[in-house]
Amino acid sequence: MTLEGVGPITAIELLSFLGNTSQFSDARGAAACAGVTPTQHSSGGKAKIGHIPKKRGNTLRKNLFLGARTVVSRLKHKEATTEKERWIKNLLAKKSVKCVAIALANKTVRTAYALLKNGSTYEPKILPA
Repeated sequence: MTLEGVGPITAIELLSFLGNTSQFSDARGAAACAGVTPTQHSSGGKAKIGHIPKKRGNTLRKNLFLGARTVVSRLKHKEATTEKERWIKNLLAKKSVKCVAIALANKTVRTAYALLKNGSTYEPKILPA
C-alpha cells in the first residue's frame, strides 16, 4: 500500500494476482497479463505494437487505473517531491492524463512485482531540496 495510487483493495488484488511471482517470467509479463501494456501483433519478424486495450484484464486493471489517475490529477497542481512524481510531471507535459495514468499503472505493477520477487519494501526517492 506504500505505492502511489494503491489502496487496501488494490493491494490485495495485486498480491493475489502476482502471488509468489513464479507464474511470470518477468515484470513485463505481469504487466501485460494485467492489461496495462500495448497489444502486440507480430508475425514474420515484423513487430506491430497496437493500443492498450480497455477490455483486457479484470477489476485489477480498473483499480490500478483509477488510483493512478487520482495521483496524476492531484499532481497536476502541486510540485514534485519524489523521483516518480518528477517522472509523472515530465510525462504530463507531453501526454494526456489518461495516458500518463496507464503508464503509472504499468510502473506500479512492475514495481510491485519487483518488491514481491526481492522481498523488499517500497521507499520513494525524495528529490534534493
